[in-house]
Amino acid sequence: MRLALITHKLIKGDGQGRVNYELARETLAAGHTVFLLASEVEAELAEHPLARVVRIGVAGLPTALLKNQVFACRTAVWIWRHRSEIDLVHANGFVSWCAADINSSHFVHAAWVRSRYHTWRIRRDLYGFYQLIYNLAGKWLEHWSYRHSRRVVAVSEQVRRELLEAGVTPERLRVIPNGVDTDEFAPREVSRSALGLPEGKLVLFIGDIRTPRKNLDTLLRAMVNVSDATLVVVGSTGVLTLVWPSRWDSRRASRFSAFDATFPSSCAPRISSSFRLATKPARWYCWRRPPPGCPSLQPPPPAALSF
Repeated sequence: MRLALITHKLIKGDGQGRVNYELARETLAAGHTVFLLASEVEAELAEHPLARVVRIGVAGLPTALLKNQVFACRTAVWIWRHRSEIDLVHANGFVSWCAADINSSHFVHAAWVRSRYHTWRIRRDLYGFYQLIYNLAGKWLEHWSYRHSRRVVAVSEQVRRELLEAGVTPERLRVIPNGVDTDEFAPREVSRSALGLPEGKLVLFIGDIRTPRKNLDTLLRAMVNVSDATLVVVGSTGVLTLVWPSRWDSRRASRFSAFDATFPSSCAPRISSSFRLATKPARWYCWRRPPPGCPSLQPPPPAALSF
């Protein structure tokens, strides 16, 4: 079989990118040819003899909205030119202006834009307005993409319900939950000093810090009331102070020495292994509750976080 896999990233340190990385790896291991249409591809995949990397360059473009459109146009042109060489096209939401045989949905713009926690309802400024336009455009574009897909795969029952509300017909929907690599994400001895982390009580947050969707701002307010712990944020370096300048008391920031030590998400497995407490206070996630077998820690009120 010859599979064309279309997604922005095929890397381990990205949520959707990791899912597609595993899909590509297993497909290649089964002896099939995989065309990898992406802007970033993990070296392990790119070097596989059955992999055909089609890099879609979008670097240098000023906004994600523009990058996504350029990516969608370039992937569509490539697919149209090589369709006779491909048996199956697998997309991920709206990533291309071409029809797909399978389309995996990890996030539904139509559901998030209705949320009372959407960026525009919290930040009535230029950035909030951009996020509103971005998600409204995403809502229309994903609707187009799902209408032009033979099958749509939701990663959870919640996403399935949101897709049905968005107009996807039930006979074309399937639910295939994402998995967890229990070898990589497992308890082990990890040197905190090697990672630049302090000793003592640490609280871990991993997630997107550009919008309020993963709810870092509530965790920050809670941490102000915790005098003997350090918050470690795994996200994009240098973005946090631009996103929530009014939601963090800078006079108390010195109490959290590792707060500014943001790490690339590729370090997540090692960092996770060094923590006793990880938080997931997201306002929207693809699961309303953790999948079976996963431990759960519900987010407490801001003043109730304690050890």
